[in-house]
Amino acid sequence: MDHFFKILEEGRGFKGVWKRFLVTRLLKKADLISIETVTGYEKMQTRKYCGVSLKNKSALLSNGFDEDLLHSFSIKERKCVEKENLIISVGRLGTYEKNTEMILDAAEKVNFDDWKLVLIGPVEPNLKELVEEFYVNNPHLKNSVIFTGPIYDKKELWEWYNRSKVFLLTSREESFALVLMEAYRFNNYIVSTDVGWARTAIDQSMGEIIPQDDSSALRRSLQRIINGSVTILNDHYHKIDVSYETAVRNVLK
Repeated sequence: MDHFFKILEEGRGFKGVWKRFLVTRLLKKADLISIETVTGYEKMQTRKYCGVSLKNKSALLSNGFDEDLLHSFSIKERKCVEKENLIISVGRLGTYEKNTEMILDAAEKVNFDDWKLVLIGPVEPNLKELVEEFYVNNPHLKNSVIFTGPIYDKKELWEWYNRSKVFLLTSREESFALVLMEAYRFNNYIVSTDVGWARTAIDQSMGEIIPQDDSSALRRSLQRIINGSVTILNDHYHKIDVSYETAVRNVLK
């Protein structure tokens, strides 16, 4: 939402003025406006958008995880010690926002040992050439860095989270990043740039924030995990309930 209002406020010419006029009227008439992230909510408490204060009409309504759907799949959730040495990343690979190049730059210099890095999602045309070049330059990583292509079946996708120990996100920008909630729900150690729900997820579980566009920092983080220098397995930390039911209930209190 913050990004949306930034676009509005930076609009130029008649179109920008018209957008701001419409949004201003909408904001003034709205009784309640929800936002998904804590960072965004805190900004709404202190800033005005299009000249309108949203402090007394905003609510934090996070995205939720569909527990009913999970139950219908009959997935047997693995304990941390039952998980595999997998690092997964899920998204539209190769888009500017996802910054997949950062992953490839870091992976070139990682000693994966018996770990695998699995990238799940459609591959943009501009990335395909980089992936081919990556394997030409690093033939020894053919079985360590794996592209699965898109997985549209939710059960199959969630099984990857269930199997993996670590979830990786290198996005330059995200609104919420539902993949972070899925990773959190399946007890993945989260390594992420500071976008969307990342900081909340990591504050509530285990993980680390890495700098934007810093493949060296990412390489060091992954190598520490693979070497066993970082504790990433913990079935006993207190997790917040991320179901849709709880998210709505908290707003209606």
